[in-house]
Amino acid sequence: MATTITVWSADLIDEIDDLPSSLVVRSIRDACIRFCEQTHLYTYELNPIDVVADTQDYTLSIPATSTLIAVPDDGVYYKEDGEDDDQYAKLGCISDKITTRNESHAWKYEEGPRPSEFWVDNIDKDLHLRPIPTEASDEGLLVTVILKPILTATTVPDFLYDDYRREIASGALANLYKMKHMPWYDPDQFALHETIFMNACGDAKITKLTGATNKQLSLKIPYFV
Repeated sequence: MATTITVWSADLIDEIDDLPSSLVVRSIRDACIRFCEQTHLYTYELNPIDVVADTQDYTLSIPATSTLIAVPDDGVYYKEDGEDDDQYAKLGCISDKITTRNESHAWKYEEGPRPSEFWVDNIDKDLHLRPIPTEASDEGLLVTVILKPILTATTVPDFLYDDYRREIASGALANLYKMKHMPWYDPDQFALHETIFMNACGDAKITKLTGATNKQLSLKIPYFV
């Protein structure tokens, strides 16, 4: 399900009168995009992907109203053809540029029965496997991606409104209050709402680590002599 961006209108109009509807939509959308970029909270598990023999590159089919931020380093799992779903094993995440610098360009042409690593290109956003698998596997890949709304989105995932309505409204108000050419320009209000928004992003990052639980994070402090 998805929430229409305009449902935030009342939260903005309560503070700033006579806002053009186009600015309401733009400021909310930009706040939603920035929230997703800051928190990586918008994750999405794709349908299983078939691995094709002798094929290295795979297009990621994501929702049309979203765009890819990244594939997390623990976001790709592989199983051999015919294996049960409990046999999915995590693939290692690599950087193509760093690997090329360390190993020469030839590594991209390695072949093997099954992949052990993956990378995602910055330009085409396709998933690439290393080594190139020489054996097919139906539904061989499970991929989780990190997304954000597209620049023309009119709807966003429900959780952004259900869980972060006021915080994203503050992000939108910060966007509006920093517009120097507008009559509602107010640097103090910008600072206030930007602080609320960024604090919410920080809290959401913790939520991403712990899930919807009250689990306490324990940080190990390194000991130096």
